Amino acid sequence: MAIQPFTFYMRHSILLLFWLLWISAAQAELVFTPQAPIVEVDKQITLSVSGTSGEITWSPSPQGGQIQGKGNQVTYIAPSLAGFYVLTVFDSKGNVGVVKITVTLAETISLENANWEVFTNRSYIRALVLSEEGQTLWVATAGGLEQREAQTGELKKVLTNLDGLPSNSVNSFVTDENGGLWIGTAGGLYHRYAQGTGEVFNKGNSGLPNNHVSSVIKDGQGGLWVGANEAGFGLAHRHADGTWEVFNKDNSGMPSNNVSFLMTDVQGGVWVGTGKFPGHGLAHRRADGSWEIFNQNNSKLPNNGIVSLLKDGHGGLWIGTWYGGLAHRHADGNWEIFNQDNSGLPDKSVTSLLDDGRGGLWVGTGEGGLAHRHADGRWDVFNQENSDIPHNQINSILADGLGGLWIGTGNFEAGSGVIHYHADGTWEVFKQTHAGLPDNDVTTILTDALGDIWVGTYNGGLAHLTANGAWELFDKNTGLPSNQVNSLISDGFGGLWIGTNEGLARRHADGRWEIFNPGNSGLPDTDIYSLFADDTGLWVGTKGGLAHQNPDGTWENLGLPSVGVYSLITDAQKGVWMAVDDGLVHLNADRTLEPFNKDNSGLPDNWVTFLLDDGLGGIWIGTKESGLARRKASGTWEVFNTSNSELPSNRVNTIIKDDQGGIWVGTDQGLAHRNPNSAWVIFNNSNAGAPANWVNTLLSDNHGGIWVGTSLEGGLGGLSHLTFGQKSALCTQVNTTEECNALLNDKRAAIIIHPRGQGRGYNQAFSIEFMATHAYRTLQARGYDNDEIYFLSYKPDVDINGDGMVDRNVVDGPITAFDLVGGTSPRDLTRADVLKSFDWAKQQGKLGHPLLLIFVDHALTGKLRLDPFNEILTAQDLGNMLTDYQQATDNQVAVVLEACHTGSLVSGLAGPNRVIISSTAEDLAYYDNLGTFSFSKFFFDNLRRGDNFFNAFQTVKDKLPTYGHPFNQQVPQLDDDGDGQANSSRDGRLARKICLNGCFGALSGEITLEAETVPSTVTVGQTVSIAVRAGITEGSIKRVWALVITPEAAKQRSEEGFSLIPTPVVKLHTADNHRVRWQGSFSGFRYKGEYVVTFMAEDDEGFITAAQPVVMTLPEGPEAPAVAAIAQTAYHDGDMFKVKLPPLPNGQVQYVGVALPDGTIFVLADLNGFAPFDGANLPVWQGSEVAIEVPISAGIPRGEYTIYLLRVPVGLEQPIAHPEQWVLGVNTFKVE
Repeated sequence: MAIQPFTFYMRHSILLLFWLLWISAAQAELVFTPQAPIVEVDKQITLSVSGTSGEITWSPSPQGGQIQGKGNQVTYIAPSLAGFYVLTVFDSKGNVGVVKITVTLAETISLENANWEVFTNRSYIRALVLSEEGQTLWVATAGGLEQREAQTGELKKVLTNLDGLPSNSVNSFVTDENGGLWIGTAGGLYHRYAQGTGEVFNKGNSGLPNNHVSSVIKDGQGGLWVGANEAGFGLAHRHADGTWEVFNKDNSGMPSNNVSFLMTDVQGGVWVGTGKFPGHGLAHRRADGSWEIFNQNNSKLPNNGIVSLLKDGHGGLWIGTWYGGLAHRHADGNWEIFNQDNSGLPDKSVTSLLDDGRGGLWVGTGEGGLAHRHADGRWDVFNQENSDIPHNQINSILADGLGGLWIGTGNFEAGSGVIHYHADGTWEVFKQTHAGLPDNDVTTILTDALGDIWVGTYNGGLAHLTANGAWELFDKNTGLPSNQVNSLISDGFGGLWIGTNEGLARRHADGRWEIFNPGNSGLPDTDIYSLFADDTGLWVGTKGGLAHQNPDGTWENLGLPSVGVYSLITDAQKGVWMAVDDGLVHLNADRTLEPFNKDNSGLPDNWVTFLLDDGLGGIWIGTKESGLARRKASGTWEVFNTSNSELPSNRVNTIIKDDQGGIWVGTDQGLAHRNPNSAWVIFNNSNAGAPANWVNTLLSDNHGGIWVGTSLEGGLGGLSHLTFGQKSALCTQVNTTEECNALLNDKRAAIIIHPRGQGRGYNQAFSIEFMATHAYRTLQARGYDNDEIYFLSYKPDVDINGDGMVDRNVVDGPITAFDLVGGTSPRDLTRADVLKSFDWAKQQGKLGHPLLLIFVDHALTGKLRLDPFNEILTAQDLGNMLTDYQQATDNQVAVVLEACHTGSLVSGLAGPNRVIISSTAEDLAYYDNLGTFSFSKFFFDNLRRGDNFFNAFQTVKDKLPTYGHPFNQQVPQLDDDGDGQANSSRDGRLARKICLNGCFGALSGEITLEAETVPSTVTVGQTVSIAVRAGITEGSIKRVWALVITPEAAKQRSEEGFSLIPTPVVKLHTADNHRVRWQGSFSGFRYKGEYVVTFMAEDDEGFITAAQPVVMTLPEGPEAPAVAAIAQTAYHDGDMFKVKLPPLPNGQVQYVGVALPDGTIFVLADLNGFAPFDGANLPVWQGSEVAIEVPISAGIPRGEYTIYLLRVPVGLEQPIAHPEQWVLGVNTFKVE
């Protein structure tokens, strides 16, 4: 663009607008490569520009990095601070171009990557045992061993490491002969005697070969069999005389050292189930010491992963497998197999078994709920959809002695608790409210030198969460002066100081306690608010003032006023900053006081809640009602509140620094992060899964995450660990260390190609977008980070997590979301764009998994469409790209094509080390329910569960015909032997070896939505109740809502089809305990037309499910106004502002106007034909569909503009005088 200096005042001279158009006509377009550079702080990137003439000057913005080199290609060195930086290029002919560079931190913080670990319950139930007298129900959980009253289920006690357990993770237990318990934990074996004392057995003090005990049973002779599911353990036998004997695969017939289940036989031997995945079969050690092994190779055992066993009462054995269903080995050696295909068994994973006492069998499954096989062979299934079972993973089943059952459910990902199924068929669910935490109101958090977490609570005392996950509790009965803990700080010697409302406590490293109060120390008050330690000793803020303890233990009388000191820190000058009753006070090193309040300083509020050293000589200050303040080292002040920043609330409870120069701020309305570039990210229980909005305290975990202590005032309360990215979280779900290392260290890459379709069919673009984004979400769920996915989409502002907001770092090309914000219009894909994605893939180097290429859109025979017109990618084109990529990297490739006719490409794409999957053969693919009912949706759901590519493919291929016409005509194709002949007997060998980022276990299940609302006719202003039934197979439903696309929302779209007004959202609530029926109401019926209601739900992993739309029709009423389409809501210098008019209905004329920020109004009759409005005369629009097209420059006034589109019947004279005939559409935008 050629730049000439000028002054532009639109309100004084319309001619200047025409002049601006004239100069823009002669501009030279400068093109940058890359178009939207992204670089990490202090890193460099090569930039090039084309379209220049003559000498070139590269000019970064102040502090915006450095340029090395000259000419059309240079090296850009990013600054140390992340952010958006403008780089301007001039040439000698007066042409100028601007490129915005995104400088990112190495570790980014975002809502989409947030992972919350919440410590509030013990709902992962692993085992159940009734005491011999039937009065006590013992429940093994991941957070300790619960003691419950057997008849009512009432919780009586929780045994934790405070009671002697070596670990709070309890895996298995049995009663002894004297009313005691043998408890197998992750930290060893614990024998709890009937009187409450106990003894720990571990690798160091016994013959136990490993501390991780997975299974413990009595041997029938006074001893124990003990097994573990960690390599190197095997099976241990503790004889009645206390001696130990260890069996493993090196010294016995054990097929594996991974023991998952133990059961004695009637002759004194033991059955040993090995592993979940992959497993090594079933071992039997006879009483004479001989071994026999059953596996898939030498028997009819359907799967080698053995997870449950049960005697059949006739000399036979019931065997529950991990992935092969249920096996019955009869006493005569014959086998009978039950699975989902030949019986009513609802799932292939059989986790628990119980004789029903009437010749039948109760069967707990991994994902299918509880099944009952009657003696006559009939099956009943109880799951989340048809019963009150809150979770379909059944871990333990126990007869209650009264004809009913106790059932243990849940898992680490989404636990549920204990269920009592009564003999009369009623259900009772016992959900926990807290786990190792003694109280869900967390007031303060501290980490020690060992990496342990100490948690102070408001009413429950002090909790100690060790690095291995065990909990230890301290209250006023075990050393604390009070259960109200206000503050914590390390004592520097392995112990800690604890401030309570009844005095100061010190717990020494050796476990000794000291209590300080005004009677035995220099404390002015027992109510301790705040603590801070420096090299001069300990500073104590109390309700009655400030106290100081010297390093030698003596107390210093400071002679300060008797005021509450709520927070305190020291500075480099040996001074002390204090938050007091009426502001902020600085105690200088010479013990003089300097007060600060809102009258004598920039402090916005005299009620100061928290203080933090900013690391630069200044302090951050949290206030109760006026937000966040910062006093810099220079003495200047800055204030952040809800009016001038994205701070979610003006009540600031706590502040900490992150590891990247930013801060975390805890408020009563959520958690906020401010990065060094002043950008904010807000986390609350609506958008991030936080357990509560009221954040009391924060602590860095020194790995990019934070510990968050919340209050019951803001929701659930408790302790949460917030981290970013899924890899660390997935490591807790995989079966082996190798799988975890692969997750953290393997390189992976995926390309998703999402072109713009031809738009035929009902919301087909939405359907295609859903399928593409669902694939992306699945990749994320399986551990792919955004920088491991190249998303090539015509639509730069896609929404991945289903919150309706653009996920700006998702689309990589051809136009990114950052480009869109910068004014670049979206465009269709080209073959060159696809080549660029392969270039990116090559740059990823050697991968640990196959490159995954996903295409979702339209196809012709032998061709993929890249736009609605003529841009295509032939099978030969794509095949050549695959060959070139594999020759460069030697990586395997998996291709998934979701489009009609894609089977016709299989032969052209087939090749060595390739899996080619198409959603159909050479004919049509079919879709329903806005893309949620499609091959790719089902396929990626199976991959998400951990299936390999072949099994996921085969499952969907077999499933489609069951849906009837037209899905019974769709035949997906798979070729992986390279011969181009799909679905042959030779195919599947490679696909069976490939899973999505590893073949680790299943993730949470799918949500099902069944609308109770039916299509109907409504009237203006009517209130309509809307309701939906929601269920989930595994996991939990976080929220349910309804999107209502109204006639005005449907009409008010930009020229690219984006919504210009928010689509109404109805938040639904549930009144039933099972969270199945969700309801709300909608009354926004204003304009004639269709109101499309789509129910949506989000699970606890952020996956969104949408129901089939329900259409309500308003037959009578005013027409919804049409508005002029504007591509953006905000414009900046260099953007092209364009106004496009929607089609004009027959029988109407239209008038166009624009109001400037100062209120001046111009009217237009043709393109850019601005004329001042005289208040009476309106010129009829005579132009085409584009009304305004001008570039934004420095001279255009800043502020809010309004575009008016007035339509009236043809022949109406003086329309300004007849407002009753108006259909007036109004749209706004800003120039910033």
